[in-house]
Amino acid sequence: MKDIQDISAFWKAHNNSDLVLATIVRKTGSAYRQPGAKKVISTYGADAGYLSGGCLEGEINRTACEGFSKLPFVKSFSTMSDEDRLMGYQTGCAGEIAILFERLPDYNQENVKTYLAYGLDDCAGVRVELDDQKLGQRHFVESEQDCEDDACFFDAAVRPVALNVIGAGPNSRPFSELCKTLGWQVRFLDYRPSEIDGAIQSPISEFHT
Repeated sequence: MKDIQDISAFWKAHNNSDLVLATIVRKTGSAYRQPGAKKVISTYGADAGYLSGGCLEGEINRTACEGFSKLPFVKSFSTMSDEDRLMGYQTGCAGEIAILFERLPDYNQENVKTYLAYGLDDCAGVRVELDDQKLGQRHFVESEQDCEDDACFFDAAVRPVALNVIGAGPNSRPFSELCKTLGWQVRFLDYRPSEIDGAIQSPISEFHT
C-alpha cells in the first residue's frame, strides 16, 4: 500500500518529467518482490519504489533511462550471481524477474487507476497485455480469470486498508505511527476525547467517539 501511495505522489510531483513505470510481470524462483510490484523512474535519476532488496535497483534504473526511446519493452533480471557467492554474501534470493518498462502518461486519477490499479472500486484489477503487438495495453477486468493466458498479466487492484483500534489509551498509541508507515488508515474508538487526542499522531488517523 505505502509504496503505491509513494509512487502516485512522485508521479504527481514530477508530472512534467519523462517518467518510466517498471512493473514485475513474471517471477521464476525466489525474489524479494512479487509480480505486481512497481517503481517509477525519472530520466534524470530520481525514483520511487523498489523491485528488489536493493541489489538490482541501479541496473533497473539504468535500463529505464538508457532504453527510454525503445519503450515499452520487457527485460529479465537474474538474482543468481556467482560473483556474490565468491565474495561471501548473497543477494538473498535465487531467481529471475521479468519487468515491463513503459512510459507514464500525464498524471490524473483515471491514469492512476489504469497504471497503478489504485482507487478501483468496481473491478478486480487491470489486464496488462504482454504480447509484442499489444505490449502495455490495459483493460479493466472483473476477475483474475480474465487473465489466465500467458499473453497477459493480471494487475490486482490495490485497496485502502483501515485498522480500527478499540480503546485509545497509551498502549494503543504506537498503532498510529505503525499505520502511517504501512500507508493504512487508523481509527481510534473511545468515549474519552482526551485519550483520542493523545493517540492521534499523524494526519492519516481518523477518530470516532
